[in-house]
Amino acid sequence: MRRIFISYRREDTAADANALYQSLSREFGEDSLFKDVDNVPLGADWQAAIKEAVEDSAVLLLLMGSKWTPSTAVTLEVEAALDRDVTIIPLLFDEARIDALTASLQGPIAAIATKNGAHLDHASWHRDLAPVVARLRELLEADEQEQAERREHANARFRELCESARADGAIDETRRAALEEQALALGVADDDATRILTAAIEAVEARLAAEESERAAAEEANRQAEETERAAAEARQREAERAKALGQYRSEVVDALASGHLTMSRRAELDDLKSSLGVSDDDADRIETEIMTKRQARLAEEERAAEAEIELRANGLATALEPHAFSGFSVHPKIAEKKQRRVRKLSSVPNDERILAVLDRTAWGSAKLHWAFTDRALYHYASGRGRRIGYDRLATMTFETSDDGHALLAQPGIRLPHVGAGIGPDRALAIVGAVQQVL
Repeated sequence: MRRIFISYRREDTAADANALYQSLSREFGEDSLFKDVDNVPLGADWQAAIKEAVEDSAVLLLLMGSKWTPSTAVTLEVEAALDRDVTIIPLLFDEARIDALTASLQGPIAAIATKNGAHLDHASWHRDLAPVVARLRELLEADEQEQAERREHANARFRELCESARADGAIDETRRAALEEQALALGVADDDATRILTAAIEAVEARLAAEESERAAAEEANRQAEETERAAAEARQREAERAKALGQYRSEVVDALASGHLTMSRRAELDDLKSSLGVSDDDADRIETEIMTKRQARLAEEERAAEAEIELRANGLATALEPHAFSGFSVHPKIAEKKQRRVRKLSSVPNDERILAVLDRTAWGSAKLHWAFTDRALYHYASGRGRRIGYDRLATMTFETSDDGHALLAQPGIRLPHVGAGIGPDRALAIVGAVQQVL
C-alpha cells in the first residue's frame, strides 16, 4: 500500500501537522504516513527524498493556515504530486480560505486553487476529520487496487519477456542483465522481478536438463539395442556353428551305428570328432541316445511289419494248402505235435518257424521222404538230411517233373523229391504252384 504524504510549513501549521499525524497514525499506522521531519534520514538529499516519497504516495494532504505561502519545499512537493497525478487534498486551518491563499500563485502550483479541500478545527477535530479519513481510506483502497493491477500487468509483460528469452535458449549473464533492465523499465518490483526471472532461468535449466536426460537416454537405448543385436547375432552365429557341428556329429554317429553297435575303434574316432567339433558330452549323449532310440523304433517297426507280413503269408499258405490235405498231408493245426517234433529233428526246422503243413507218404513215423511248409521256407528231407528253400527263392523257381518221375527239378542242382503213395508228379506240381501263387 502506498502512503499518505503530509505537506506543511513549519512556520504555519507545524502543530496542526503533528496533531494530524497522530490521528492518522491511529487510523492507518505510521508506516502509511510520510512527514518530512520524521521520514527524511539525516544527511539524505531531501529534494530527492521528497520526490521519491511523493511518487510512493497515493494522496498528498496540503496543510494550509491563514498565513500559508508556498515555501520551496512545499512547492517541490506539490509540483511533484501534480507531475505524478497524485491526489491533492487541501486541509484548511484557522479560518483560512483557499481562494485567498492561492490568488497570487504562479506556475504549476496554481492548480491547487481548484482542488476541493476540508476545514479542520481543533474544537470539532474528530467530527471534521471523519470525512477526511473516509476519503483517505477510499483513495488508498482504490490506489491499492490500481497498483495491484499495474503490478500484475507489469509482471505479466515481464513474464512474457522472460518466456521469450527462455524459448531462445539458456539465459546467460548478459541476457539476464538486459531482462533486469526491462523489469526496471516496466516498473516491476524487485522481488517480483527476481521471482519471475528465477523461475524462467530454472525452467530453462530444467528443460536443458530434460533434453540432456532424453539425449542420454536415447544414446543408452541405442547402445543397448546395438549391444542386444550384437549379442543376438553372436548367439545366432554360435547356434549356427553348434547346429553344424551337431549335424556333422549326428551324421557320423548314424554311419557308425549302421551296423547296430560301436566298435572300440569307432568309439574312439567319435570321441576325437566330438572334441574337434566342440560338441559337449551332454549333446553327444543326447544325439547317440536319440539315434539309438529311433533305430530301435525303426527296427521294431520293421520287425512288426515283417511279422505281420509273415503272419499274412502264413495265413495265405495255410488257406492255399488246405484243399490239398489228404492222407499223408497234414495242415496246421491238424499236425500232431509228435509229427512236428519229428520234422524239426529230421529237417532242421528252427523253433521260431511255424510248421504250416507236412507232406509224407505215411502217417509219419517211418517216412524217409517228406516236405514241410513253414511260415518262412519249404523244407524237404531226403537221403538222410534236410534241406531248406526260402520262399523268396522259391517264388522265382520253375519246377518240372524229373525223367524218372520221382522228383521235381528246378535250377541246376535243385532236385525236390516228392512223396509217392498217392502223390504223383502232377499233385506235387499243383502243391508247389499253390504255394508260389501265395508268395
